[in-house]
Amino acid sequence: MTTANRMPTRAEVELLRKIHEGLGPETWDRYRELVARRRAEKLTPEEHAELIALSDRIEEANARRIGYVAELADLRKTTLPELMDELGIAPADV
Repeated sequence: MTTANRMPTRAEVELLRKIHEGLGPETWDRYRELVARRRAEKLTPEEHAELIALSDRIEEANARRIGYVAELADLRKTTLPELMDELGIAPADV
C-alpha cells in the first residue's frame, strides 16, 4: 500500500500541520511592500531594519518547515525530493 492509499499516523498528521503552518498574510503583505520600496530605492533605515528582521523570520520558518518535511520523509521511508513533489512543495529559486 502506498502512502497515498493509507491513513496517516498521528505523527504524520502533526508534521503535516506544522509543514502547512506559515506566516500570516499581514506578514507577507508587509514583506512584499518593503521589498517593493527597496527596489524603488525608497526604503528608510527603519524599514530596512524591518525588512532584515522579516527576512530572518521567513528564513527561520522555512528552515523549520524543511526540517518537518525531512522528518515526515523519514517516517514514510521516502526521499525528501519525492515527498516534496508529493506535497507540491517546490524548491526555492535561487
